[in-house]
Amino acid sequence: MLGPSGDAHTGRQAIDAYWMRPDWMPVDWRLEVRSVAPAGEFLVAQTRRSTLTADHGGGPRVSVVDFVLVWKRQAAGGLKIVLDLYESASG
Repeated sequence: MLGPSGDAHTGRQAIDAYWMRPDWMPVDWRLEVRSVAPAGEFLVAQTRRSTLTADHGGGPRVSVVDFVLVWKRQAAGGLKIVLDLYESASG
């Protein structure tokens, strides 16, 4: 997972640790699929928007993020995310 400042989180444990920090107290989280398109024989690209409302101790705060997922078809079937790139939707 690559963030707007270039910070990278690789592997399930690192990505889970990023999203499950104790200072995040999610109140509501909405995910909107904006587009899905084949990107070659083995890849699928998906654009989405995340709207996360969290309580950081000082009341709720809303974070809107646009992101792109690139999925790769697996030999055994199914898909696996190989790239998760996000940026704040507010600029």
